[in-house]
Amino acid sequence: MEDEDGYMVLDQRRKWGAAGSSGPLQDAGCGLPEPREGFAAQWTRVPAPDTRRPHCLLRALTAALSLSLIGCVSWLVAERGQPEGTVGCINTSWRHSCGDQHGVCLELRKSLCPLQEGEGCKICPSGWTLHRTKCYWTADETSSWSESQEDCVKRGAELLMPGDQDELDFLNKILQNPTRYFWIGLFMPSAGKGWVWLNGSHLDQSRFQLSPQDGGRRCGVLRGDRIISDNCNWACQWVCQKRVTQL
Repeated sequence: MEDEDGYMVLDQRRKWGAAGSSGPLQDAGCGLPEPREGFAAQWTRVPAPDTRRPHCLLRALTAALSLSLIGCVSWLVAERGQPEGTVGCINTSWRHSCGDQHGVCLELRKSLCPLQEGEGCKICPSGWTLHRTKCYWTADETSSWSESQEDCVKRGAELLMPGDQDELDFLNKILQNPTRYFWIGLFMPSAGKGWVWLNGSHLDQSRFQLSPQDGGRRCGVLRGDRIISDNCNWACQWVCQKRVTQL
């Protein structure tokens, strides 16, 4: 019979033990002990083993590892202001930021960057294009020169400042639209003062040929593989640049 809580009540348990006959309790192994003489049987609710715990623990460990990896990668990609080549898995800044995840980050480096002699490991944020030591991002919309520069700054970058003609040729290939105009980080502070890059250096006319400034056109734009001047208030697309993250 069953009691109010749904447990089986074994009225004949003492008779089975005294007679030596086989019964449910004799072959129970690690089941409930035989009640001592003179004492009423006391039943204890024994919870069933929770088979879900190992799976929950595994999921928790997997989630923690994933968060650690995401945190390390996010820090690497967002790291700015360090001299080139110092943002790596082996320097003190990295260990301070990622703590005990140093070994995990080394494995991540192996996964993201197959070992290539003389190349190192260079990564860019999602949606950016890697070339040499720079990452490039191209806007789909149009805006003025100053607003374009503000947008690049918000992205932790700056308007494009090409270093040589080879870089312009590469950009011409990835932009794939030589008829469009793209703002770059070149401007003329005042009429007749010469062209200046956003980093303060002056335009090297031996590297880039620029059309003469006229009609208030004092901001540089990229069209195809050439740099020309344009009105700073006109709406053009733009290209942002930032240094790669070196692992």
